[in-house]
Amino acid sequence: MNFPKFANLMVKIGFQEDEPIAPVFTLTKQNLEQPVFRAGLTKVAGNYNVVSIWSQGGSVAFWAKEEKSGNSLFTFHQEEVDFLAEKNKFRKPR
Repeated sequence: MNFPKFANLMVKIGFQEDEPIAPVFTLTKQNLEQPVFRAGLTKVAGNYNVVSIWSQGGSVAFWAKEEKSGNSLFTFHQEEVDFLAEKNKFRKPR
């Protein structure tokens, strides 16, 4: 997912143009069994907050913090971001 598509997705879920983007998402055990997550670092099922977004070869990648994992940060690469977008996992925090 490139940055313009990611920005459009964030607007679609409720972020305003002048608002900082920090989406949240939930991963289930079933999500983590998908092949896209097997190549990366071990992730856990739970609720995640995106804390830092960067470009990985022109596509979106980010660090996210799982709410019950203390200060641990998890890397989500472009394929994982694509999966999250495809499954409509992103939402605006409450």
